Amino acid sequence: MKDLEMLELYLRRIVEFCEAYDAFSIPAAMMSGGTEVRLQDVYTHLSYYQREEYEKGISSDADSSVGNGLTDMDLESLIAKIDAKIAELEIGIEEPGGWNWFLSEPGGGKTTLLKMFSLAYAYRYYTEHFGKNAELFGGERSIEDIETICGRLGVDKGNGACPVFISVRDLKEEDYPGISDPDQFKKLVLNSMNSLVGETSSGFDAESLFPSIGRIVYFIDSLEEFSNAGFRKEFLKGLDAFAHECRCCLSARYREYMESIRQEKPGRAVMEYTEKEYVIGKPTEETVRAFAGKWYEALNRISDKKLDVDRDFLIPIHKNPNVKELIANPLELTSLLMISSYDSCLPSDFVKIYGRSIELWLNWNNHDRYNYEDILRQLSQVAYRMAASENEKIIVSHETLSTFIKQARSGMKRYYQQEWSEDQASVDRFIQFLCDSRLISRSTEGYDFIHRQYQAYLAACCITTNNFPRETRRKRRLDYVMEHILEKDDFWNQIIIIIVMLDIELRDDIISALFELSEEENAEPADRNYYISLLIQLAAMPGVNFDDLELEELFGLIVRDPAGWGLFDSKRADLQRLFELNDEKGNDLFIEEGLKKNGELPEAEKGRFRDSIGTVLFHCIWNCRVGEQYISDVLRTFYVSSINTNIMEMLYHTGKLTTGQQIIREKACLIGEEALRTSGYSDCYMLIAAITGYADYEDPYSAVTDLIEKKEFGSDVTAINILMLAAWLTRCKEASRYGYKADPGIWTNYAEFVLRGITDKEHREMQRVYLMAFSDIFAIGESSDADIWFREEVFEYILSATLAAYEEDQSPLDESGSGFSYFEHLSMYPCRYSQVCVKVLKETGKDPSGIREKLWETYRDAPDLMIRVRAAKLLILFADMQPAETKPIAKELETQGKDIPARNRLVIEDMITVFTRSLEQIKDYSEAPPSAD
Repeated sequence: MKDLEMLELYLRRIVEFCEAYDAFSIPAAMMSGGTEVRLQDVYTHLSYYQREEYEKGISSDADSSVGNGLTDMDLESLIAKIDAKIAELEIGIEEPGGWNWFLSEPGGGKTTLLKMFSLAYAYRYYTEHFGKNAELFGGERSIEDIETICGRLGVDKGNGACPVFISVRDLKEEDYPGISDPDQFKKLVLNSMNSLVGETSSGFDAESLFPSIGRIVYFIDSLEEFSNAGFRKEFLKGLDAFAHECRCCLSARYREYMESIRQEKPGRAVMEYTEKEYVIGKPTEETVRAFAGKWYEALNRISDKKLDVDRDFLIPIHKNPNVKELIANPLELTSLLMISSYDSCLPSDFVKIYGRSIELWLNWNNHDRYNYEDILRQLSQVAYRMAASENEKIIVSHETLSTFIKQARSGMKRYYQQEWSEDQASVDRFIQFLCDSRLISRSTEGYDFIHRQYQAYLAACCITTNNFPRETRRKRRLDYVMEHILEKDDFWNQIIIIIVMLDIELRDDIISALFELSEEENAEPADRNYYISLLIQLAAMPGVNFDDLELEELFGLIVRDPAGWGLFDSKRADLQRLFELNDEKGNDLFIEEGLKKNGELPEAEKGRFRDSIGTVLFHCIWNCRVGEQYISDVLRTFYVSSINTNIMEMLYHTGKLTTGQQIIREKACLIGEEALRTSGYSDCYMLIAAITGYADYEDPYSAVTDLIEKKEFGSDVTAINILMLAAWLTRCKEASRYGYKADPGIWTNYAEFVLRGITDKEHREMQRVYLMAFSDIFAIGESSDADIWFREEVFEYILSATLAAYEEDQSPLDESGSGFSYFEHLSMYPCRYSQVCVKVLKETGKDPSGIREKLWETYRDAPDLMIRVRAAKLLILFADMQPAETKPIAKELETQGKDIPARNRLVIEDMITVFTRSLEQIKDYSEAPPSAD
């Protein structure tokens, strides 16, 4: 066979290998008698990101021309960098090849991506040598699909190469003892090529073909699956030595790569210029829809079914929040699609989805015809023994896994439907079957389940079916569960939940036991919280259905003890799901408990309780069914203070208000209006402002503009609260997330409105809100235009109020940081306003000496850096200091500002911008004399 003939044959085989879609074989064979569906028919691209950017959470350079980087690098730039490195190290380096790493979680799409790269390069190389062959590539439709894939991966015309695909899973390490040697590595490459073509193709000789191939790209899949870290290190040396002039794509699990593989790579100096690391992103809503759509399109094409992606898959999935995490993993997403293909629907019970997925994976490639029930008995024993162990709960060594399987086979012989040998070769073959099924994953560290939920399901099955050897079997299955509940082993939480879902009798026993443990008088708070948290998780499971007495008891347990209030946050998602499942009566029980507890608390503790319960309680009234009579009580009791970002999140994603939400809004507005008539102001307007900003306008700033134009006091109150929310979210770096992103300079539009509110003598009770809004605007750097924001008449007004306040409490600055004072507002003004201050003091005949003395004392003694810089600013204003006198102060503050702990505290308290701007104002004043005016 001639070289070109061998090359064509090999490229044909690599194309067939890359197109094969094993996961599709089950539904395809069932419905169409084996009609072939190719991987490119359903392939949906997942973006990949530079590792450094991915870890920063930026990920802006997704898919940054990796394809071109494999075969068409900028050689002039690369050679220049290499030459510089050679000069630095005084060594000779040959022109290198580039390594590209693709990392993901287990089942995250590494193998599929490498196969698609291989297909793209093989297709380009084939058409370059032999032209398009519609028969080989599945017709014009498939050629269009491959062209799309090539474009998405950046593999352009003329950039083709001959792929060599090596799967670590299929590699027998004992066959290559000297793998670091180039000749031994070449043996591996040739064996891989010959194995791909197969023995049926007489005349094919990889060794004869190899020298004439030309461009080669090596694909090494799943580096973490080597059983020995030492062999893996030698393998990478061999790859580097043998293929250093070629491009290499390698894949590994992210965790294993970062913890070990990264340190095992060859240490060539040129690597830093040619090597790139990419992380494969998780499926988005768009990619899930696209993948499911392609899957159903392919099935409909090969069968008489008319499956609809929304009706048959997406809607059932989103109705079941417990399986959403499976969608985020490509392999698990495939599992869900396989279930929907087989059964034409998805089980509503998420536990049944796990069971059905396991059944499909175990029947996949079951060439040895193992009995499924027998497999399940052994595998559930393995899952239970791993979960019950101290050191191998998640990853189990080959030796321990073999022992668990042998124990299951020897102790349960009477229950099997076929004979199971305890011979090591038989056990090893069974372990390999489990790995091939995709249910178990192998790594250098050992073996683990592809998904923790599968392990939990199997361990739960072991207990619920009493699947233990009769010599060790306990009469009460509850004993197995209680052992781990009393240990308070968090690893067992999901196992216990699945047991409750699987077995009604155990469900009742477990819930009763948890209530008893939660109510023990001598129980430690941490222990009680553990038991209560489990009860919350169980109550939130669809189908478990606590009755009203149990719900009342559960809510009482959560609310009663301050040591357990942290559960409102740590179990917030479960509680919110519980409210969504409840009818109106059940949610009213929670509100009653909350109102009752708040009424019993002393005033000093009410704030902490409100902060703890506020988020879950608002979710309860905003998104779930509650009695209308409770809404006013809840609003008056819990939302008279500021709201948090969790509540903002709910409001931002609300969309058009429901009837119940309209009622909440109306009642909040009535409370606000009543407060304006009586006490002058209510902090309930923070909630009113948040709802108004989202419900009636395209964006909150449009709401502010419209409200200001009404020129009504109530509208102004809502408007200033929206601006406070906007400034607060900007300080928290959350403005864009909640729809408050503003163009630079937009705040100047509101300067007149804010300053007018500060000096409004008719509504002095609202002055605090305007002053705080101004403070936040200063803190985010939006008041830098002094002519617009800092006006003499406003300064004079605030100075008069400041002097009056000082005469009342003799406290220039609140060193506790718990309040906002007129002095604090004055400290934001530029230092040149000292002349205005002197003028006002003279006109009013006020003696500022007492103020100056206290400010000097604060500046010298206050431990807080923010208090000190404010005291320094106020000293300049009240003492009319000359610029030369302020230089030592500026220098001292600048030095103190470099202290890491002090600066970190400023960052944590979100005051770094305030400190920086204040210090700059002092330094600017120190560098130039005050203006004549």
